[in-house]
Amino acid sequence: MRKLVVCGADGNFGAIAADTLLSLVPAERVRGAAPTVEGTSRYRDAGVDTAVTNFNDTAGLTAAFEGAEKVLVISMPFVGPKRREAHRNAVDACIAAGVSEIVYVSLVNATDPTNPSIEKIDHAWTEAYIQASGIDYVFLRNSQYAEAMITAYFASLPQGKMANNAGDGRMSFISRRDCATAAAYALANRFLHPEVLNINGAESLTMADFAAIGNEVTGNRRHGDLRTGDP
Repeated sequence: MRKLVVCGADGNFGAIAADTLLSLVPAERVRGAAPTVEGTSRYRDAGVDTAVTNFNDTAGLTAAFEGAEKVLVISMPFVGPKRREAHRNAVDACIAAGVSEIVYVSLVNATDPTNPSIEKIDHAWTEAYIQASGIDYVFLRNSQYAEAMITAYFASLPQGKMANNAGDGRMSFISRRDCATAAAYALANRFLHPEVLNINGAESLTMADFAAIGNEVTGNRRHGDLRTGDP
């Protein structure tokens, strides 16, 4: 039985994806992977197959992906050439191991040429590299995590303003949990290939809308209503 591999299964995103996947398919189909042996311990203790996945070690990654049908590749938490190199190693290892499909956690509007974001460049590069490789794929283009925005809201309270350059632009914020759940379902689904999916929240909000919701929900008035503005 070929495996469904969840990389980063010790992380905030990967742990949710792995746990959700275990509710969808037999445990013997799942392989929980993490950068360290310690990170795989809770899956190993539960009798789930595990592997160590160091994205700087292509040979080690290839061994970790042996016997896998699909691999969930969660984008690395940094930007620039180092990130692209890590992603390339993961893709090359999938191909060398005979993996059928990569499920890649990408970013909303990753290939939009009008989006100048530095963050999206690595995602666009990785998507193109996967497509050029000829391997089957599902790209999950996640919108901005709501958890990150909530953290930014509370961090901005002392200043009384969420500094940003979003203007009247809108974003459909979505929880990390929902995105990770979507990733698990993509792994379990036999029919999504190749596919590019936008994983968005239910409502598009401006930053002013978001701040207003934060003010209403928290009732926090110590610093007055939090407003938005330029950095």
